[in-house]
Amino acid sequence: VRVIPEYIALKKRCTTFNGSINTKAIVVNIDNSEIFHRYFYLLLKFFSLAGYSIYFPKLNFNYFRKRIFRKNDQIWNYYRLIFEEGLPIPGNPLESTEVLIEINDNNLSPDYFGSQLITSDNAENFYVPMTMHPLFYHKNLWDREGVSVTTRKNSIFMIGNFGDYYSHINDAPFTIDSRLDVIAHLQKTKVVSKVKSEEHLERFLKSDKDDECIIADIKDFTIEMNKLRETLAKFHFYLALPGVFIPFSHNLIEAVSVGTIPILHKEYASFMKPKLEHMKNAILYENLEDLPNKIDLAINLSGKVLSELHLNVDQYYNSNLTPQSVIEKIEKDNYSLMYLQAEKLSSKLYRDAVERV
Repeated sequence: VRVIPEYIALKKRCTTFNGSINTKAIVVNIDNSEIFHRYFYLLLKFFSLAGYSIYFPKLNFNYFRKRIFRKNDQIWNYYRLIFEEGLPIPGNPLESTEVLIEINDNNLSPDYFGSQLITSDNAENFYVPMTMHPLFYHKNLWDREGVSVTTRKNSIFMIGNFGDYYSHINDAPFTIDSRLDVIAHLQKTKVVSKVKSEEHLERFLKSDKDDECIIADIKDFTIEMNKLRETLAKFHFYLALPGVFIPFSHNLIEAVSVGTIPILHKEYASFMKPKLEHMKNAILYENLEDLPNKIDLAINLSGKVLSELHLNVDQYYNSNLTPQSVIEKIEKDNYSLMYLQAEKLSSKLYRDAVERV
Protein backbone atom coordinates (compact mmCIF):
# COMPACT_ATOMS: atom_id res chain seq x y z
CA VAL A 1 0.00 0.00 0.00
CA ARG A 2 1.47 3.33 -1.05
CA VAL A 3 1.25 5.91 1.71
CA ILE A 4 0.71 9.42 0.36
CA PRO A 5 2.72 12.00 2.34
CA GLU A 6 0.17 14.67 1.52
CA TYR A 7 -2.54 12.46 3.01
CA ILE A 8 -0.55 12.04 6.21
CA ALA A 9 -0.17 15.81 6.45
CA LEU A 10 -3.90 16.32 6.02
CA LYS A 11 -4.70 13.65 8.61
CA LYS A 12 -2.30 15.25 11.08
CA ARG A 13 -3.91 18.63 10.48
CA CYS A 14 -7.28 17.18 11.42
CA THR A 15 -6.05 15.51 14.60
CA THR A 16 -3.68 18.15 15.97
CA PHE A 17 -5.12 21.33 17.43
CA ASN A 18 -3.02 24.38 18.21
CA GLY A 19 -5.83 26.61 19.44
CA SER A 20 -8.83 26.44 21.70
CA ILE A 21 -11.91 24.40 20.81
CA ASN A 22 -15.02 26.48 20.18
CA THR A 23 -17.94 26.24 22.59
CA LYS A 24 -20.27 25.89 19.60
CA ALA A 25 -20.20 22.57 17.80
CA ILE A 26 -21.75 20.80 14.85
CA VAL A 27 -21.79 17.01 14.76
CA VAL A 28 -21.71 15.43 11.31
CA ASN A 29 -23.31 12.00 11.03
CA ILE A 30 -23.82 11.68 7.28
CA ASP A 31 -23.04 8.57 5.27
CA ASN A 32 -23.73 9.99 1.81
CA SER A 33 -22.40 13.54 2.06
CA GLU A 34 -20.73 13.31 -1.35
CA ILE A 35 -24.11 13.69 -3.08
CA PHE A 36 -24.04 17.37 -2.15
CA HIS A 37 -20.86 18.01 -4.12
CA ARG A 38 -19.27 21.41 -3.33
CA TYR A 39 -22.17 22.48 -1.16
CA PHE A 40 -21.25 20.10 1.65
CA TYR A 41 -17.86 21.78 1.98
CA LEU A 42 -19.58 25.16 1.88
CA LEU A 43 -22.01 24.24 4.65
CA LEU A 44 -19.16 23.11 6.89
CA LYS A 45 -17.15 26.20 5.97
CA PHE A 46 -20.04 28.48 6.91
CA PHE A 47 -20.26 26.80 10.31
CA SER A 48 -16.52 27.23 10.75
CA LEU A 49 -16.65 30.92 9.80
CA ALA A 50 -19.48 31.36 12.30
CA GLY A 51 -17.30 30.04 15.12
CA TYR A 52 -18.24 26.36 15.23
CA SER A 53 -16.00 23.34 15.77
CA ILE A 54 -16.95 20.49 13.43
CA TYR A 55 -16.99 16.95 14.83
CA PHE A 56 -17.11 13.70 12.85
CA PRO A 57 -17.81 10.87 15.32
CA LYS A 58 -17.40 8.24 12.60
CA LEU A 59 -14.65 9.88 10.54
CA ASN A 60 -12.98 7.29 8.30
CA PHE A 61 -9.74 8.68 6.88
CA ASN A 62 -9.16 5.65 4.69
CA TYR A 63 -12.55 6.19 3.02
CA PHE A 64 -11.62 9.75 2.12
CA ARG A 65 -8.01 8.93 1.27
CA LYS A 66 -9.10 6.83 -1.70
CA ARG A 67 -11.10 9.73 -3.07
CA ILE A 68 -9.66 13.15 -2.26
CA PHE A 69 -6.40 12.48 -4.09
CA ARG A 70 -8.02 11.49 -7.37
CA LYS A 71 -7.14 13.97 -10.06
CA ASN A 72 -9.72 15.91 -12.06
CA ASP A 73 -12.61 14.92 -9.82
CA GLN A 74 -14.54 18.07 -9.00
CA ILE A 75 -16.60 16.49 -6.23
CA TRP A 76 -13.61 15.29 -4.27
CA ASN A 77 -11.51 18.35 -5.01
CA TYR A 78 -13.94 20.28 -2.83
CA TYR A 79 -13.88 17.54 -0.20
CA ARG A 80 -10.16 17.96 -0.14
CA LEU A 81 -10.63 21.53 1.06
CA ILE A 82 -12.38 20.18 4.15
CA PHE A 83 -9.16 18.39 5.11
CA GLU A 84 -6.76 21.07 3.88
CA GLU A 85 -8.40 23.51 6.27
CA GLY A 86 -8.39 21.00 9.12
CA LEU A 87 -12.14 21.34 9.62
CA PRO A 88 -13.04 17.79 10.79
CA ILE A 89 -12.40 16.85 14.41
CA PRO A 90 -12.67 13.06 14.92
CA GLY A 91 -14.88 12.03 17.80
CA ASN A 92 -17.57 13.73 19.84
CA PRO A 93 -17.81 17.28 21.22
CA LEU A 94 -16.54 18.21 24.63
CA GLU A 95 -18.95 18.34 27.55
CA SER A 96 -18.36 22.09 27.77
CA THR A 97 -20.09 22.63 24.41
CA GLU A 98 -22.80 25.28 24.76
CA VAL A 99 -24.47 25.07 21.35
CA LEU A 100 -24.80 21.71 19.64
CA ILE A 101 -26.24 21.10 16.17
CA GLU A 102 -26.31 17.75 14.42
CA ILE A 103 -26.68 17.16 10.70
CA ASN A 104 -27.44 13.65 9.51
CA ASP A 105 -29.01 11.73 6.64
CA ASN A 106 -32.49 12.37 8.05
CA ASN A 107 -32.37 16.13 8.49
CA LEU A 108 -30.34 17.16 5.42
CA SER A 109 -32.03 16.65 2.06
CA PRO A 110 -30.96 17.29 -1.57
CA ASP A 111 -34.59 17.78 -2.69
CA TYR A 112 -34.07 21.53 -2.84
CA PHE A 113 -36.56 22.40 -5.57
CA GLY A 114 -39.05 19.54 -5.60
CA SER A 115 -39.78 20.03 -1.92
CA GLN A 116 -40.96 23.57 -2.58
CA LEU A 117 -43.94 22.29 -4.55
CA ILE A 118 -45.40 21.17 -1.23
CA THR A 119 -43.51 22.76 1.63
CA SER A 120 -42.49 26.18 0.34
CA ASP A 121 -43.95 27.97 3.38
CA ASN A 122 -43.10 25.41 6.04
CA ALA A 123 -41.38 27.36 8.81
CA GLU A 124 -39.82 24.15 10.16
CA ASN A 125 -37.70 23.74 7.04
CA PHE A 126 -34.63 25.73 6.02
CA TYR A 127 -33.15 26.12 2.57
CA VAL A 128 -29.40 26.67 2.73
CA PRO A 129 -28.91 29.51 0.24
CA MET A 130 -26.67 29.72 -2.78
CA THR A 131 -23.11 30.86 -2.16
CA MET A 132 -20.16 32.34 -3.97
CA HIS A 133 -17.70 29.95 -5.57
CA PRO A 134 -16.11 27.80 -2.83
CA LEU A 135 -12.65 29.23 -3.39
CA PHE A 136 -13.82 32.68 -2.31
CA TYR A 137 -14.34 31.28 1.17
CA HIS A 138 -11.31 29.01 1.07
CA LYS A 139 -9.07 31.96 0.15
CA ASN A 140 -10.90 34.35 2.48
CA LEU A 141 -11.96 36.63 -0.39
CA TRP A 142 -15.66 36.68 0.42
CA ASP A 143 -15.90 39.63 2.81
CA ARG A 144 -17.00 43.10 1.71
CA GLU A 145 -13.96 44.62 3.40
CA GLY A 146 -11.24 45.35 0.89
CA VAL A 147 -13.71 45.87 -1.98
CA SER A 148 -14.02 49.59 -2.65
CA VAL A 149 -17.10 50.93 -4.40
CA THR A 150 -16.58 54.41 -5.81
CA THR A 151 -18.31 55.05 -9.12
CA ARG A 152 -20.32 52.52 -11.10
CA LYS A 153 -20.98 52.25 -14.79
CA ASN A 154 -24.66 52.55 -15.65
CA SER A 155 -24.24 49.30 -17.54
CA ILE A 156 -24.92 45.59 -17.17
CA PHE A 157 -22.11 43.07 -16.86
CA MET A 158 -21.89 39.29 -16.97
CA ILE A 159 -18.82 37.07 -17.02
CA GLY A 160 -19.06 33.31 -17.13
CA ASN A 161 -18.78 30.05 -18.98
CA PHE A 162 -20.94 29.41 -22.03
CA GLY A 163 -20.11 25.78 -22.77
CA ASP A 164 -22.72 23.55 -24.39
CA TYR A 165 -23.33 21.72 -21.11
CA TYR A 166 -25.19 24.80 -19.84
CA SER A 167 -28.15 23.54 -21.88
CA HIS A 168 -28.69 20.72 -19.34
CA ILE A 169 -31.06 22.94 -17.36
CA ASN A 170 -33.56 22.32 -20.16
CA ASP A 171 -33.75 18.66 -19.02
CA ALA A 172 -35.67 19.70 -15.89
CA PRO A 173 -39.09 21.39 -15.89
CA PHE A 174 -37.75 24.82 -14.95
CA THR A 175 -39.31 27.63 -16.99
CA ILE A 176 -36.07 29.59 -17.04
CA ASP A 177 -34.12 29.76 -20.31
CA SER A 178 -30.54 28.49 -20.35
CA ARG A 179 -27.75 31.03 -20.45
CA LEU A 180 -26.95 29.85 -23.99
CA ASP A 181 -30.48 30.72 -25.13
CA VAL A 182 -30.37 34.07 -23.33
CA ILE A 183 -27.10 35.15 -24.93
CA ALA A 184 -28.19 33.94 -28.37
CA HIS A 185 -31.37 36.01 -28.06
CA LEU A 186 -29.54 39.13 -26.89
CA GLN A 187 -27.04 38.80 -29.73
CA LYS A 188 -29.87 38.36 -32.22
CA THR A 189 -31.58 41.49 -30.94
CA LYS A 190 -28.21 43.31 -30.81
CA VAL A 191 -28.66 44.20 -27.16
CA VAL A 192 -25.38 42.72 -25.94
CA SER A 193 -21.73 43.51 -26.62
CA LYS A 194 -18.82 41.11 -25.99
CA VAL A 195 -15.50 42.06 -24.50
CA LYS A 196 -12.65 39.86 -25.69
CA SER A 197 -9.93 40.63 -23.15
CA GLU A 198 -9.32 42.15 -19.76
CA GLU A 199 -7.70 45.12 -21.50
CA HIS A 200 -10.84 45.58 -23.59
CA LEU A 201 -12.93 45.59 -20.41
CA GLU A 202 -10.61 48.09 -18.72
CA ARG A 203 -10.84 50.43 -21.71
CA PHE A 204 -14.61 50.32 -21.47
CA LEU A 205 -14.55 51.04 -17.74
CA LYS A 206 -12.27 54.05 -18.26
CA SER A 207 -14.18 55.38 -21.27
CA ASP A 208 -17.23 57.62 -21.48
CA LYS A 209 -19.20 54.80 -23.09
CA ASP A 210 -22.10 53.62 -20.96
CA ASP A 211 -25.65 52.28 -20.94
CA GLU A 212 -24.58 48.94 -22.40
CA CYS A 213 -24.91 45.23 -21.67
CA ILE A 214 -21.42 43.73 -21.57
CA ILE A 215 -20.73 39.98 -21.71
CA ALA A 216 -17.38 38.27 -21.13
CA ASP A 217 -16.77 34.61 -21.95
CA ILE A 218 -14.11 32.99 -19.76
CA LYS A 219 -12.88 31.16 -22.87
CA ASP A 220 -11.61 34.55 -24.00
CA PHE A 221 -10.22 35.72 -20.66
CA THR A 222 -10.73 35.42 -16.94
CA ILE A 223 -10.55 37.90 -14.11
CA GLU A 224 -8.39 36.90 -11.18
CA MET A 225 -10.48 35.86 -8.19
CA ASN A 226 -9.04 38.57 -5.97
CA LYS A 227 -10.12 41.19 -8.51
CA LEU A 228 -13.49 39.78 -9.58
CA ARG A 229 -15.78 41.26 -6.94
CA GLU A 230 -14.08 44.64 -7.25
CA THR A 231 -14.79 44.48 -10.99
CA LEU A 232 -18.44 43.59 -10.36
CA ALA A 233 -18.68 46.60 -8.04
CA LYS A 234 -17.87 48.90 -10.98
CA PHE A 235 -21.27 48.18 -12.55
CA HIS A 236 -24.77 49.10 -11.41
CA PHE A 237 -26.17 45.82 -12.74
CA TYR A 238 -25.26 42.17 -13.16
CA LEU A 239 -27.03 39.81 -15.57
CA ALA A 240 -27.44 36.67 -13.44
CA LEU A 241 -27.94 33.69 -15.73
CA PRO A 242 -28.69 30.10 -14.62
CA GLY A 243 -26.26 27.30 -13.89
CA VAL A 244 -25.77 23.93 -15.57
CA PHE A 245 -28.55 21.85 -13.99
CA ILE A 246 -30.32 24.34 -11.72
CA PRO A 247 -31.29 28.02 -11.84
CA PHE A 248 -28.65 28.98 -9.27
CA SER A 249 -25.14 30.08 -10.14
CA HIS A 250 -22.48 31.39 -7.79
CA ASN A 251 -21.97 34.57 -9.82
CA LEU A 252 -25.27 35.99 -8.55
CA ILE A 253 -24.02 35.87 -4.96
CA GLU A 254 -20.66 37.36 -5.89
CA ALA A 255 -22.46 40.27 -7.53
CA VAL A 256 -24.93 41.04 -4.74
CA SER A 257 -22.10 40.74 -2.18
CA VAL A 258 -20.85 44.10 -3.47
CA GLY A 259 -24.30 45.65 -3.86
CA THR A 260 -24.55 45.17 -7.62
CA ILE A 261 -28.20 44.93 -8.69
CA PRO A 262 -29.06 41.55 -10.26
CA ILE A 263 -31.14 41.20 -13.39
CA LEU A 264 -32.56 37.69 -13.44
CA HIS A 265 -35.47 35.50 -14.49
CA LYS A 266 -38.52 35.57 -12.22
CA GLU A 267 -38.30 31.81 -11.54
CA TYR A 268 -34.67 32.13 -10.51
CA ALA A 269 -35.71 34.89 -8.10
CA SER A 270 -38.59 32.81 -6.73
CA PHE A 271 -36.27 30.00 -5.60
CA MET A 272 -34.12 32.36 -3.57
CA LYS A 273 -34.91 32.37 0.16
CA PRO A 274 -36.33 34.91 0.73
CA LYS A 275 -37.43 35.67 -2.80
CA LEU A 276 -35.76 38.49 -4.68
CA GLU A 277 -38.33 41.13 -5.59
CA HIS A 278 -38.72 43.22 -8.72
CA MET A 279 -37.68 46.86 -8.26
CA LYS A 280 -36.89 46.24 -4.60
CA ASN A 281 -33.63 44.28 -4.67
CA ALA A 282 -33.56 43.01 -8.25
CA ILE A 283 -34.92 43.51 -11.73
CA LEU A 284 -36.89 40.50 -12.93
CA TYR A 285 -37.71 39.49 -16.47
CA GLU A 286 -40.53 37.19 -17.56
CA ASN A 287 -39.02 35.52 -20.63
CA LEU A 288 -36.56 36.07 -23.46
CA GLU A 289 -38.80 38.59 -25.18
CA ASP A 290 -39.13 40.61 -21.98
CA LEU A 291 -35.41 40.71 -21.13
CA PRO A 292 -34.45 43.52 -23.57
CA ASN A 293 -37.29 45.58 -22.08
CA LYS A 294 -35.93 45.06 -18.57
CA ILE A 295 -32.42 45.93 -19.73
CA ASP A 296 -33.80 49.17 -21.13
CA LEU A 297 -35.67 49.78 -17.88
CA ALA A 298 -32.50 49.27 -15.85
CA ILE A 299 -30.26 51.69 -17.71
CA ASN A 300 -32.93 54.40 -17.57
CA LEU A 301 -33.53 54.34 -13.80
CA SER A 302 -33.11 57.56 -11.87
CA GLY A 303 -30.24 58.06 -9.45
CA LYS A 304 -32.63 57.97 -6.49
CA VAL A 305 -34.10 54.61 -7.50
CA LEU A 306 -30.63 53.19 -8.13
CA SER A 307 -29.51 54.24 -4.65
CA GLU A 308 -32.52 52.56 -3.07
CA LEU A 309 -31.95 49.36 -5.04
CA HIS A 310 -28.27 49.22 -4.08
CA LEU A 311 -29.16 49.76 -0.43
CA ASN A 312 -31.76 46.97 -0.54
CA VAL A 313 -29.34 44.58 -2.26
CA ASP A 314 -26.77 45.22 0.46
CA GLN A 315 -29.39 44.60 3.13
CA TYR A 316 -30.56 41.38 1.45
CA TYR A 317 -27.02 40.02 1.24
CA ASN A 318 -26.08 40.94 4.80
CA SER A 319 -29.30 39.52 6.24
CA ASN A 320 -29.48 36.28 4.27
CA LEU A 321 -26.29 35.26 2.48
CA THR A 322 -23.26 35.88 4.67
CA PRO A 323 -21.91 32.83 6.52
CA GLN A 324 -22.86 34.39 9.85
CA SER A 325 -26.43 35.24 8.82
CA VAL A 326 -27.04 31.73 7.42
CA ILE A 327 -25.75 29.96 10.53
CA GLU A 328 -27.58 32.37 12.85
CA LYS A 329 -30.87 31.36 11.22
CA ILE A 330 -30.07 27.65 11.63
CA GLU A 331 -29.01 28.20 15.22
CA LYS A 332 -31.98 30.36 16.17
CA ASP A 333 -34.86 28.36 14.71
CA ASN A 334 -33.69 24.78 15.24
CA TYR A 335 -35.08 23.54 11.93
CA SER A 336 -36.26 19.94 11.73
CA LEU A 337 -35.19 19.64 8.09
CA MET A 338 -32.63 21.49 5.98
CA TYR A 339 -32.36 21.42 2.22
CA LEU A 340 -28.93 21.63 0.61
CA GLN A 341 -28.34 21.81 -3.11
CA ALA A 342 -26.94 18.80 -4.93
CA GLU A 343 -26.99 20.22 -8.47
CA LYS A 344 -27.81 17.36 -10.91
CA LEU A 345 -29.51 15.29 -8.21
CA SER A 346 -31.58 18.27 -7.06
CA SER A 347 -32.61 18.85 -10.67
CA LYS A 348 -33.67 15.21 -11.07
CA LEU A 349 -35.68 15.27 -7.84
CA TYR A 350 -37.46 18.39 -9.05
CA ARG A 351 -38.35 16.71 -12.35
CA ASP A 352 -39.66 13.67 -10.45
CA ALA A 353 -41.75 15.89 -8.14
CA VAL A 354 -43.32 17.76 -11.05
CA GLU A 355 -44.19 14.48 -12.77
CA ARG A 356 -45.91 13.24 -9.60
CA VAL A 357 -47.96 16.42 -9.33
